[in-house]
Amino acid sequence: MDYLNAFLSGIKGELIPPVLMEEIQKTKDVASIFDLLKKTHYGKHLDYRENIKSSIEKALEKRFIEVIERIKKAVPDDKMDLFQLFIYEYEAKYVLLNFDQKYRNVEHPRLYSLLDSKEKLMRNYKLHTPIGFLKSTTFGKNVNLDIEIAKVIEKTEDRVPIAIDYLIFKIKEELTQKTRIISSIIKKELIIREYILERYLGKKVLSIEARELSIIKELKDKPLEEMEYLLDEWLLKEYIKKYPASWYTIEKAYIILKMLEHEKLQILKSVRA
Repeated sequence: MDYLNAFLSGIKGELIPPVLMEEIQKTKDVASIFDLLKKTHYGKHLDYRENIKSSIEKALEKRFIEVIERIKKAVPDDKMDLFQLFIYEYEAKYVLLNFDQKYRNVEHPRLYSLLDSKEKLMRNYKLHTPIGFLKSTTFGKNVNLDIEIAKVIEKTEDRVPIAIDYLIFKIKEELTQKTRIISSIIKKELIIREYILERYLGKKVLSIEARELSIIKELKDKPLEEMEYLLDEWLLKEYIKKYPASWYTIEKAYIILKMLEHEKLQILKSVRA
């Protein structure tokens, strides 16, 4: 674990410094953001032949996947099962993005995965229906489209987002049992996500005790589209607080990935503004 600890500290050191991130966020010109990113670890993934915005978006995903692959190689065998649970959260987002492109019949899709090869994805994208494509992926095989909360939706394809969310919810429940440092934050996250679902469904599903969480009080009067952003910001702050305690555990990898994802989303927000 000493090697993994040092390796993860190195990954953290590669994150964009706050001063440079502030400069990126203040920049209104996408071409200038492109130039700033050339100085970072995203630089080697930028394609100068492409549309600038598209090049940045692809570089962000390539860098994220590259880091996960690097961490995976450093994770001890006896910790690999737990690390796989960590990355399912991100794979779920890629699976939904890939499925959405197939559902909309995008001719030249941008496909990403942490578990399946690009060749496999492209082959099955061309061969299958949207649901068949979903089920051909390593993660998608575990997505149950007939769960009770999804059955109220008539069209099978429209059940996919809620079915994926439900699977991630169950995986995070498992993480609360298998982690020590971050389990308390994940438990709170699950309660908050139930509250967001409660708002979405328009009926109460939470206990009175759960409603007393300070973050839920903050979210109470916010529109649904703003709640996810506020939740992510709150989670990042909570995980950063836990970072020192995670120093010699595999859970440090989970926190590093949260930091890296936040960095990616901050850049995306500036690029798409």
